[in-house]
Amino acid sequence: MDNNSELNNNVTPENVTNNENVTQELPIVNNPTEASTTGTDSTNTEPLTPSVSVDGPIEIEEKTVDPSFVDRTANPGVIGNIGPVKEEDPNKVVNEDLKKVEINYTPPSKGKMVSLILFFIFLIAFIIFLPQITTMVNELKAGGQEAKEVKITTGRLICTYKTNTTNLDKEYKLTFGFTDNKLEKLEYNSTTKGDPTSDEETLDNLADKCKLLKQFTASIEGVNVTCDYSEGKLFEKQSFVYADLDEEKLTAAYTEAGGTSPQYVNGQDMDYIEKNMNASGYSCERQY
Repeated sequence: MDNNSELNNNVTPENVTNNENVTQELPIVNNPTEASTTGTDSTNTEPLTPSVSVDGPIEIEEKTVDPSFVDRTANPGVIGNIGPVKEEDPNKVVNEDLKKVEINYTPPSKGKMVSLILFFIFLIAFIIFLPQITTMVNELKAGGQEAKEVKITTGRLICTYKTNTTNLDKEYKLTFGFTDNKLEKLEYNSTTKGDPTSDEETLDNLADKCKLLKQFTASIEGVNVTCDYSEGKLFEKQSFVYADLDEEKLTAAYTEAGGTSPQYVNGQDMDYIEKNMNASGYSCERQY
């Protein structure tokens, strides 16, 4: 019987129980066949690890396994004791972002609201006054000099007026000659039109007055009267050169002829005359 058998036979439960200290060292044989043939070669045998020290009865410790632990190699769907891996819900991330936006939202301040209202008011005003703004911009581009109308102080002031009655149509044209804005001459033309038959008597009376005025003013220097009467039409022309005209004789001649002399005098201010003619309904224009 070999040494291993003797050791095994000497260690019994009774001996273990009765002895206070028992220490065993058992060699580990890697290959039983080689051990039997080669003997106790140190290269093929290793000591048991570790040596057993027994005090009293041997108690076998039971290993407690965590029931929540799952081996990854047995079930790839779980990781350690964490449990099954859950896939992330993309909608959950979106919902969380929306919640963050709702929580972080702050209404615009009063200053921003006022600025927005003023901006819209400015935009509406800009659209309404766009033509005037365009004109101002063009003037600035042109050097800020707006073309001003030059007032004519030496030339003619032409005033026209048309009227009609039940039977007659009348046209008036007055041409004032002036220098340095002072009256010098006047040419007064009037044309009266009517029906040659029904208005013949009225036109005849007007023509007779024109001829009579011409007769009374023939001797007055500075005035000239012309009458041109045809069927249904009477044309009268009165010319005055105020520098040569005798105002007293002119007034007397018009009174005897039954007419009214023009109420203008030599050197009268043309601004006043123009204003007076416009107030009477005439349309006036200055020309060179």
